[in-house]
Amino acid sequence: MVYVLASSALLEGLDSECLTLLASKSKMRTIQVDQVIVHAGETGSSACVLIEGLLTAAIRKRGSAVEPLVMLSPRDCFGGEVALLGDAHPATLRSRTSATVCELTTSAFHALFSFRSEAVTVLSQNLAKMATTAEGAKTATESDVDGIVSDIERSIKRNFASAIRKGDHQGGARGRSVGAS
Repeated sequence: MVYVLASSALLEGLDSECLTLLASKSKMRTIQVDQVIVHAGETGSSACVLIEGLLTAAIRKRGSAVEPLVMLSPRDCFGGEVALLGDAHPATLRSRTSATVCELTTSAFHALFSFRSEAVTVLSQNLAKMATTAEGAKTATESDVDGIVSDIERSIKRNFASAIRKGDHQGGARGRSVGAS
């Protein structure tokens, strides 16, 4: 499980202790064939890493136009912006095969930030990278990406303030690297 989480774009760069903690706080869900998992615009409180199976994402742009379907395969993540930023789901997700997902709830992220508050920076960078990649922002400058990272980090810190304060006060993460070991 830790290996699959480590290879997810959202959790890339977290060390094995952080990933083990997240795995212990996660829930496994089985999804049936052709089941809608979330609708675009819905709110939620979890991010999911696809363990096995295939999903499609129909991303609705302004108006009623729908972008071509995007296929999600094992190790892909969805809902990070929902769980960490409080955003609505940007796409309707449907299973194309039976699927298994690892669900990371906001309480799992609370535990992570209480354990190691520096993980906020890693996840902020990953969300920014995922957002700019998804938008095809190949022309984004380094300062654009830095601004996006700062905005995301501020939002996560606001949403998880009590957990981050607890992690800072416990001092458990002091002197330790958040990067993968």
